[in-house]
Amino acid sequence: MIKISYNKLLIISMLFTFNSYGQEYDVIVYGATASGVMASIAAAEEGMKVLLVEPGRYVGGMVTGGLSHTDFGDRTVIGGLALEFYRKVAEHYQTHTFHWRGPEPHVGEKIFKDWLEKAGVEMMYEKRVMEVIKKDGYIDRIIFNDGTAVQGEVYIDAGYEGDLMARSGISYTLGREGVDDYNESWAGRQPVMQTSHQIDTRISPFKNNNARELLPLINPRPMVPIGEKDNGIQSYCFRLIATDKEENMVPWTKPDRYDPEVFELARRYYRANPDAGPLIHYWPTLPNNKSDINSSAGISTNLLD
Repeated sequence: MIKISYNKLLIISMLFTFNSYGQEYDVIVYGATASGVMASIAAAEEGMKVLLVEPGRYVGGMVTGGLSHTDFGDRTVIGGLALEFYRKVAEHYQTHTFHWRGPEPHVGEKIFKDWLEKAGVEMMYEKRVMEVIKKDGYIDRIIFNDGTAVQGEVYIDAGYEGDLMARSGISYTLGREGVDDYNESWAGRQPVMQTSHQIDTRISPFKNNNARELLPLINPRPMVPIGEKDNGIQSYCFRLIATDKEENMVPWTKPDRYDPEVFELARRYYRANPDAGPLIHYWPTLPNNKSDINSSAGISTNLLD
């Protein structure tokens, strides 16, 4: 039986505590979205010791998670590391810059990972911030879900949800701010414009007109007046990579919790518009006969859970 004195236990405990949050960096970036990757690379190329922390398992955020065909207007305004990314995409596919507006997801992630490795950025995966320790109003260290803790001189929250900022006690707001808040004419709710992403047919939203019970997908909350603030936020959305090339196909299996009643709105749409086209359109906008798709005609692939 090994006996350890109280003083030795205290020293061991102090050493363990120091090692658990003694990992120090010049810059800690939380969230390996495309912006998080760019911030990490930019700092590392300036000679900083950089840690990039990703709550999930993948690098690149939306850019490598399905939203591959990126939208842009005047491409002459694209510069810096964003332009360098497009150049790396062109180099991979052996074509000219901007021939493809984005890569296949696995290609995009490889480009980012190789770039991060070359820049010397250290990575941590599956670390979700659980606690932020502050000192004199500044972040001293952050603690993750597995107990790991890190310290940095500068912290960047590059996640889509702003978890690091929220855990730090920074004030925030949800939804659209109203016109009167900052005298912004385009603030608040705006009129629903007639586009291909709206249902253009009058369809009953009720399961039956007597019970007045709403169909799935119908939000019971009334819309606020035009220009007024609300607390609505965009739902999470699946962006699917589709193809018409047989060797690239995998089966689209029925989900475990599939409920056909969820799609009653779509059924009614087609009953009212028997000649309507598909709710989701496919056209090859990515290499190898692939396309990223999500919605059309007002029915989308939003996450409903």
